[in-house]
Amino acid sequence: MKFKFMGMIAFLSLTLPVQALDSSVNLFENNDWRGTYCSSYGDGLFQGTYNYRFKGNGKLESYIEYYTDLSCKTRTGYNDIQTQGSYKLKNTSFQNDWVIYDLEVKLNHLNYLLFFKIKVKQNNMILCWDSSRCSNYVKILN
Repeated sequence: MKFKFMGMIAFLSLTLPVQALDSSVNLFENNDWRGTYCSSYGDGLFQGTYNYRFKGNGKLESYIEYYTDLSCKTRTGYNDIQTQGSYKLKNTSFQNDWVIYDLEVKLNHLNYLLFFKIKVKQNNMILCWDSSRCSNYVKILN
């Protein structure tokens, strides 16, 4: 009986991390993420946020969502796709309440790879390019 119990613990310890990885991937995939910084585009003619869309098939795109006001409160309904590409999940780790993803990213317009470190906690995401430039994002809820 003792050996069956120990075997069950060993089995669970091997399967639980895999299940945690599978369920945690959905924290950033199949979602749109809106930048929290309202920026000026088109020589100051437009205001907008820089956003990311991670698709479940390993594809991603970034786009600007335009607003009519300087504080990015009223959307125009117009989006402008900036870049498209693909990503591969290289590693997943956990730090307190955050799930951390290391991604290898290939954008269609670049001839070299980028490396993203993404931290996700509920509806908040911090995305860092090559561990130096970081931005905050919130999940766009439908």
